[in-house]
Amino acid sequence: MTRGDYEERARRNDESRTKAGHHAEPWSSDEIEILLTWDGSEAELLEMAELLERTIEACRQRFYEARRGHLRVRTESVTVTVVTGWLVGYCFECGRFGDVYSNGTVSLCEDCR
Repeated sequence: MTRGDYEERARRNDESRTKAGHHAEPWSSDEIEILLTWDGSEAELLEMAELLERTIEACRQRFYEARRGHLRVRTESVTVTVVTGWLVGYCFECGRFGDVYSNGTVSLCEDCR
């Protein structure tokens, strides 16, 4: 690549930054899946950058990092509710349906407790 090629690439990347709503945010695994379908053409990279709301060069860099296996992806947080006490449900031990006592991980009927 010549110096002019790099300057043009930098200009296009700066232009794409104005449309990059997710610039500098963590990448999700879904975004990376989409990015890994890139065929290597500059035209498709531009389309992907617009679709993902990322800069062109961020997409290019993330593509090659993903191919090498160097990834950090955003995961969604999960809220876990633990229920303890007497409930109506299935006994983990005998499988009967009825009144069971749950300690938050296992539910057992009165016979199996």
